Amino acid sequence: MFPNPHVTFIGTILAIIFAGSMIAIIRWLLAVPPPVPAVAAHAKRTVSQIRKIVVPTNMSTYWERAVELACRLGEDQKAEIVLTYVVEIPFTLSLDAVMAKSLKTGEEILKRAASIVENHGLPVRTIIGRARQTGEGIARLAKDEEADLIIMATPKTRRGMPVMTSRTIEILLHRAPCEVIIDSVAKETEEPETTGQALTEASKPATD
Repeated sequence: MFPNPHVTFIGTILAIIFAGSMIAIIRWLLAVPPPVPAVAAHAKRTVSQIRKIVVPTNMSTYWERAVELACRLGEDQKAEIVLTYVVEIPFTLSLDAVMAKSLKTGEEILKRAASIVENHGLPVRTIIGRARQTGEGIARLAKDEEADLIIMATPKTRRGMPVMTSRTIEILLHRAPCEVIIDSVAKETEEPETTGQALTEASKPATD
């Protein structure tokens, strides 16, 4: 004969709690996740297909931000970051003219930019280009490299417009063979008077 079970109030409460917990776990395991909106799924798939990103480094003093942004966007899929410095050649000179000072500046900037990418563990290449206009050089490089994306960063002026020359933006938006991201950075402090001069000095070709 089996002894009569002794039911207590505490035992009943524990049994109810245990049963409720098991039901909750089973429901969680069997629950179907909500569908991802088609727009969000498409955006995620598009970003995941980015395998090569071109980042110009002589567009403004904010090129470091552009490099960092490129690394963040390409981190999951281990995208290759192609860093470029375009030397503008005046129409008065041939495209193969000696531009020692500009080339040295480009090499130094690209070296610093490459160190940012290396810290993220992503593949990186550096290319110094030559062009009559910076935008044309960037667009041509992106086409030759079959790039998926071009990323640039530039500060805003007091009127909210990018410091980057509108001509460069216009060329890239019309001629770039891939998507272009222009990060127009809001300045936290008032612009110094030398901002425009510094940008001009950084982007204009040296006559050496």
